[in-house]
Amino acid sequence: MSAMIKKENNDDDDLADAFNSLTVCNTNNNNKNNDDDDNRKVDIINNATENLKSLALSSSDDDSSDFKVGNENSPVCLVYDKRMMLHVAPMDHPEQPKRIERIWSAFVEDGIVKSCHRIPSRLANDEELLRCHPQKHIDVIADVFYGVDPGELELKKQFLEQKKFQFRHDDDTYDGKNSNLAARLAAGSIMAVTEAILSEEKKNTKKSGFAVVRPPGHHCESDTPQGFCLFNSVAVAARHAQTFAPKKCKKVLIVDWDVHHGNGTQNIFYDDPSVFYVSIHRSDGGKFYPGTGFAKELGNKKKRSLGTNLNIPWPCRGLGDKEYAVAFEKLLMPLCKNFKPDLVFISAGFDAALGDPLGGMKVSPGGYAYMTNELMQLANGNVIIALEGGYNLTSISVSAVACARALLGKSVEGQDEIYKFAKESTNVEYADEIDTRALRSLNQMLQIQSDFWEETHDDKDGRKNPFNQPLKGSMGRSRKQTKKMQESKSLQEAFLERRKKAAARAKKKKKKKKT
Repeated sequence: MSAMIKKENNDDDDLADAFNSLTVCNTNNNNKNNDDDDNRKVDIINNATENLKSLALSSSDDDSSDFKVGNENSPVCLVYDKRMMLHVAPMDHPEQPKRIERIWSAFVEDGIVKSCHRIPSRLANDEELLRCHPQKHIDVIADVFYGVDPGELELKKQFLEQKKFQFRHDDDTYDGKNSNLAARLAAGSIMAVTEAILSEEKKNTKKSGFAVVRPPGHHCESDTPQGFCLFNSVAVAARHAQTFAPKKCKKVLIVDWDVHHGNGTQNIFYDDPSVFYVSIHRSDGGKFYPGTGFAKELGNKKKRSLGTNLNIPWPCRGLGDKEYAVAFEKLLMPLCKNFKPDLVFISAGFDAALGDPLGGMKVSPGGYAYMTNELMQLANGNVIIALEGGYNLTSISVSAVACARALLGKSVEGQDEIYKFAKESTNVEYADEIDTRALRSLNQMLQIQSDFWEETHDDKDGRKNPFNQPLKGSMGRSRKQTKKMQESKSLQEAFLERRKKAAARAKKKKKKKKT
C-alpha cells in the first residue's frame, strides 16, 4: 500500500466540511439565493479547489510518497485521490470505496506509479458540469437534503448522520454528505488528465493517462443520477476537451467497454456528430441492466449525427476475449478509424472481467490489454482511461494494471495470443472459435453496418464495403436457444441474489462434508 494511502491527513474532514457547506436553491420551499449566496458558493468552491490542490501536493514525511517516486518525463499520467473514498457505501453494495484503493495499491506493487507521472486531482466546477448537466441536477447532488420538507429535515439529518448514506435517487444509487465532493473529484480528475495531454506547452510529452476515480458516471443522464452514477464524468471531460483545446480536439471518441450499456453517455451525445460513442456491452435482448443500447441506434439523422453511435450488444453471458477481439477487428476498429478522432476516452468498466459478481463475462487481463493497444492506434495515441464499473476487487485490480501496462508499452500475459487470433484468423476461423450466440449477433450487426455503408457511400469513391462479408463457420455448429432471461432487476437485487445463491451452495457443500 502506498504511503499516501497509509498516511491520514487531518485536513480531509475540514475540506469535506467546507465543500459540503454549500447551500443551493430549493425551489420546492420557495427559497431564493441572493447575490451574496451565489458569491459565497463560488468562493467556497474556489477555496475548496485550491485547498485540494495544496493537500494533494503536500509533501509526505515518507520519501516514498507517490508524487515523488513517479517519472515526470513519462508520457503516461496518473491521477488518484483517496478523498473519493469519502463517498460512503452501504456494506452490501457492490460499488465500494475500496475499489479504487485496491487498484492504486496494485499500481504501486506493479511499479506503475513509478513509471508514470502522477498529476494532482482537482474539482469540477459548476461551469464545467453545466456543459452536460442542468443547474437543478448539480444542485440536487450538492445538497443531500434538496427538496426535503422542513418538517422532516431534522429527522433526515439524524438518519444520514447515523447511516452515512441514503437511497434518494433510485434503488441502486446512494449518496451522502461527501458524495458531491467525490463526484466532482471524479469528473475533475479526468479533466486534469485531459488538460495534461492537450496542453500546448512546447515541452509537453504527455500522450495518455489513467484516472482511478469513483463514483462511476456512464449511467448518469443529463438530468438523472442512476446506476451508482451522480455526474457523467467522462461526458463532462469530453466536452471539456473540446472547450480546452478547440483547435487541437475537434472530434472525440468514447469507447465504453463496461458490461452495462452507458445509457447516459449515449443520450448526452446522440445528436452530436463531433462525438462518436461506442459501447460493447451485455444486453440479453434488452433484459440486462439498463435495458438500453441496441445495434440499430446509429445516431440522429436530423442532427447529422447518423453514424456516430455504435452499440455492440451481446446476447448472453459467458463471452470472453475471442468474442471481444472479433468485435474489435470486424466492427469497432474499422468504424473508429474512419471517424479519425483527435482524442480517445475509454469508459473502463471492468465488470466484464472473469470473476465479476454482476457481469457474468470472461474477459482476461490480456483481453483488456489487447483492446487498449488497439485503441492506442487512434488519435496519435492520445488515450485517456477512466474507471467506471467493476466489482470484484481482484478482477478490477489486475485488469486495470493490464491496461496501464499497455499504455506504458509493457507486455501482458495472453495479450500476444489474442492479438494473433484477431489479426491472423480468417472469417471462417472466427466463426468456428466464438460462441454461436455471439456469432449470430455479430452477423446481424455487420448487416446493419453494411446497409448503412451502402446508403451513405458512393461507389465512385472507390472504397469497398468492409462489412459485407458475414462470418460463416466450417463446423456447422448449432445450438438451441437458451431459456428466456428473467425480467431485468436492479443491479443491487442481481448482486444480492447472486451472493445469496453462492452462500447457499457453500452451505450445502459444507453440510455434505459433515455427513
